[in-house]
Amino acid sequence: MGRLVALIAAVIVVGKAPSFAYAAPPKGDAEQALRAGRYEQARRMTCAPGRPRAGADSTAPLLCAKAELALGRTADARKRLEAAAEARPDDLPVRDALMRLYDGVGDRAALAPLIDASYSDWNGGKVARNRPADLIAIATAVRLDGNWKDFASFIRDCTSGCSDQSYQTFALSRLRAPLMIDMEPIS
Repeated sequence: MGRLVALIAAVIVVGKAPSFAYAAPPKGDAEQALRAGRYEQARRMTCAPGRPRAGADSTAPLLCAKAELALGRTADARKRLEAAAEARPDDLPVRDALMRLYDGVGDRAALAPLIDASYSDWNGGKVARNRPADLIAIATAVRLDGNWKDFASFIRDCTSGCSDQSYQTFALSRLRAPLMIDMEPIS
């Protein structure tokens, strides 16, 4: 009986989730559908005509674009992200998604002004260092620019001025591939 109790205790301890999470839990049905690979359902939930437009909040257009990219609808996602970026030019998560899309399709001419705007925002102190999504957008710009000296400087600056939560989210951001806009196949 003692061995059974020890075995059950070991299974509970090993099976318990760690006290920290690598990615934020899904906030809504659309995010859950995206994470579960139900892209068409996520698209219907976020791209519906009655949903808020890009000027109000960037969450719905971002989720919609992610679903469209997962479905291979790159042109639709591009139009949606460009409209969101036009409505909210200072929204760094939208800019991040658009930079990744332009990089994925090889449109360096469209990518260059977004990278320049990101450098300008960072150097002008317009980036909130307590918002991991903003830091990830700046890291994307520097990475896509191929400027590793600036990237190292950015990481050094970020880690000295970021909260622990922002730094951990930033450092582990690549583990959240299904919710990031990457042009790599989702497996």
